[in-house]
Amino acid sequence: MKRKTKKNIKYVSLFLVSILLIYFLGLYFIQDYLIFYPDKNYQSPKDIGWTQYQEHPLMMQDGTEIMTWYAKGNVDKPAVLYFHGNASQNAVFAPYLKTYLDKGYTVMIPEYRGFGNTPGRTTEENMFSDATEVYDFLKEEGYSKVIVHGFSFGCAVALGLTQNRMPDALVLEAPFASLKQLVQETKLPFAGIILKSPFESDSYIRYVTCPLLILHGTKDKTIPIHHGKKLFTLATSQDKTFLEIPEGTHFLYKKGSPELIEKWISQRFN
Repeated sequence: MKRKTKKNIKYVSLFLVSILLIYFLGLYFIQDYLIFYPDKNYQSPKDIGWTQYQEHPLMMQDGTEIMTWYAKGNVDKPAVLYFHGNASQNAVFAPYLKTYLDKGYTVMIPEYRGFGNTPGRTTEENMFSDATEVYDFLKEEGYSKVIVHGFSFGCAVALGLTQNRMPDALVLEAPFASLKQLVQETKLPFAGIILKSPFESDSYIRYVTCPLLILHGTKDKTIPIHHGKKLFTLATSQDKTFLEIPEGTHFLYKKGSPELIEKWISQRFN
């Protein structure tokens, strides 16, 4: 009887180990589909009635052509490099930047690979490298000051850029501390330990030296406000500001974030 019991325990243990192995392998290989939600139904500036923007494809060093939207403003003002959130494309967020356009700022919105009509696969590595190349393009265009503005997932891209280039100011709107922490707070067991792209914003922000603005809504259920507060605490910039938006959800433009951001920028560059 004891031998039979031990044998049963062994089979049960092997079964459980097999189930865990299948779970981890499956999670590892499908995680990109769980993390990135590209909107592939491309809309142009003309399609959405925002002809202030021009389509401006840029060729990356590896031969991939990414789509950017480019709205040229006053050359005496800083250029704004904007990284949008997940599950969308340039057309969704371009209208949210109206305040920049109205105030005469140049705005460039690069698309992520796999989003819209931009080919390729979305990865942490190419998001960061493409961000660096687009930043360099704006510098080559003659803009002495470049402000980097990220929203949601775009904040991780903005902070990844700072590993290679330090902008003249950094705006983070509803950021997560790291993708690993965000995933660990979900109901998917052990997902945080097998991430291929951890997006370690909480590490990168320690080295940001430019003026920093973080905005977060108190009612944000997509990325809770403690993520933004953690990044602010970790930031070592001598000029850092945290704006807690009362009753603000994930999309802070509904609570006047564009005007708050532009006011913060104008205090430093006008």
